[in-house]
Amino acid sequence: MIFDTHCHLDFDIFDQDLSAVLARAAAVGVMRFMLPGVRYQNWQKVRQLSGQYSGFYYALGLHPYFLNQHQEGDLVHLEQELQTDVNIMAVGEIGLDGHLKHLDEKLQYHFFNQQLALAKQYNKPVILHVRHRHDKVIQALHALNFSCGGVIHAFSGSVEVAKRYVQLGFKLGLGSVLTYTNSRKLRAVVKSLPLANFVLETDSPDMPMRGQFDQRNEPCFIVQVLAALDSERRESRETIIQNLWQNSLLLFKI
Repeated sequence: MIFDTHCHLDFDIFDQDLSAVLARAAAVGVMRFMLPGVRYQNWQKVRQLSGQYSGFYYALGLHPYFLNQHQEGDLVHLEQELQTDVNIMAVGEIGLDGHLKHLDEKLQYHFFNQQLALAKQYNKPVILHVRHRHDKVIQALHALNFSCGGVIHAFSGSVEVAKRYVQLGFKLGLGSVLTYTNSRKLRAVVKSLPLANFVLETDSPDMPMRGQFDQRNEPCFIVQVLAALDSERRESRETIIQNLWQNSLLLFKI
């Protein structure tokens, strides 16, 4: 079985055919799904879907991409949710994005650090979005002495950066980037580190696979990431699948 550890099946683009999307996923062995909340306004939907569909789990967080929509009160709401909802598996999707230049950097740090502190307080792993800010994120994790672990979503960094995250107890989320022909840096990572450090994800409906840039991404395409990983590893396909499944369960304490 396969666990898509990062997919936004709550997004409106899936509203009309989610059952068909899940059927296609099941046909290739994808049976569990993590839905990260990205802003206060979508938390109820990820919770509702997780109650409606078997194999769905959810996390709640405030994504830097939606920074201009976040309110200070959303942090209060997040703490209230963590206090009362035992089904929240992680805090996320949260992080720092240095690629989006229009976002206020100080405000990003504020929301990130506050959410990281809440995750530590309530002993939850975090789902981290990191673009051009690995040093800053690692610095924040060290400063807080964060030991709850989590996953670096859509990791595409170097072997050195990967090892720094692993030392902090994090898994590395492998997605569509591994299928790209120019993914030499990431391929070096998956060759160098033990299988125990990886989980699979799609980021559906975003981050399409190689050759599918005009298509909506969806969980069934995760097998392309698996195939790319398989081509770089010496273990059997079955061993890889079993290890990634266990890694995913350990990550979210399921």
